[in-house]
Amino acid sequence: MTKLIHKTGGDCSWRTPEFIFNYYNEIYQFQLDAAADDENALCVRYYTEEQNALIQEWSNSNFLNPPFSPNSLQKQFIHKAVTEACKDRTTVCLIPSRTETKIWQDFVFPYASVIDFLDERLHYSYCENPSGYPSAIVVFDSSSKKRFSGIRSDMTPSIIGPMQLRFMPGYKEYKEKIKANKEKADLMKVVHDQNV
Repeated sequence: MTKLIHKTGGDCSWRTPEFIFNYYNEIYQFQLDAAADDENALCVRYYTEEQNALIQEWSNSNFLNPPFSPNSLQKQFIHKAVTEACKDRTTVCLIPSRTETKIWQDFVFPYASVIDFLDERLHYSYCENPSGYPSAIVVFDSSSKKRFSGIRSDMTPSIIGPMQLRFMPGYKEYKEKIKANKEKADLMKVVHDQNV
């Protein structure tokens, strides 16, 4: 779950598009949505803001769409995902693809086992407009632990290791599905307007 002030000015709880969640859920069988609320949780088990996932034990397979703002909170969630990977727990994260940021330089590139870049901006569920930034899926798992030699107090990693970089498999089909759904919705609106 991501809570942001939408660029149109309204509060928007950004739920992960179901296609993306379902695609990775088939691979990882998620047991926990680590940052959610009662309206947008994608797993039976989830942590709300009040429960504070940063101080909780996570499951063996976790999905994380962390708060994207403020940046320091997102950094804490990514740090927690790396820490959980050191306990042989897998966390699949949907995060902004801002590769120049300290989050990417200090955590993603050194510790991620897989990075799937999305080739266009996502339309989050329940939000009218696409996000204002590109996104990526980042996986931290037991192979992250092999590259982990500790995080200093300033949360900077001490080594860099290999990872798998790719564009999300099946994303072109997803885009076609979104386009078809939009065309269908537009057609239904025209029919509705004609009947009114």
